Amino acid sequence: LSTSRRRQKSRRRKRRQRSASLGLRARRPAVPEVRRLPKEDARRRTRRALLSRMPAPSAIRKVIEILKREFPGKGAVELDRAEDVLLATVLSARTRDEQVLKVYPKLRKRFSTLALIAKASATSIAAAINEIGLYRSKAKSLKGIATALLRDHDGEVPDTMEALIALPGVGRKTANCVLCYAFKKPAIAVDTHV
Repeated sequence: LSTSRRRQKSRRRKRRQRSASLGLRARRPAVPEVRRLPKEDARRRTRRALLSRMPAPSAIRKVIEILKREFPGKGAVELDRAEDVLLATVLSARTRDEQVLKVYPKLRKRFSTLALIAKASATSIAAAINEIGLYRSKAKSLKGIATALLRDHDGEVPDTMEALIALPGVGRKTANCVLCYAFKKPAIAVDTHV
């Protein structure tokens, strides 16, 4: 700090100490008056301005059709079965999609069914997915999920949020991904993968 700043701070400190010793309160700057307009009015103007600039629904449909024509087929991470979506989403936690796409086919080649995953040791599953982060805990989760699906759901992935969250290693984000991508139910998974 410069010399003049130090002096100013020192003066302020001395004033505060003097007023405190006399039992006086320190002065606080006056708070400016808050505008008394209802928030609704300000928001309504903004909404009207946005709505007037939005494209018509028919234009939006045309754009979607053009995109479907230009980019046919599946995306990089789209999987066919609910089981695959669930397992790949569990693997994707704290991992880039590119890594999951490298590791997942190896995992499924080695453990082609849920029964094989359930029977395998967590160590052998971890060895199959050791290229991704947190592979030991993910291996335990995959084994637990496979066991729970075979025991409680006859090997089928449930299509409700409550049943999915009950699976080991599955939280709301994973459950929402499964509901949205595997079962085409309206769900929003808030994450970088969306």
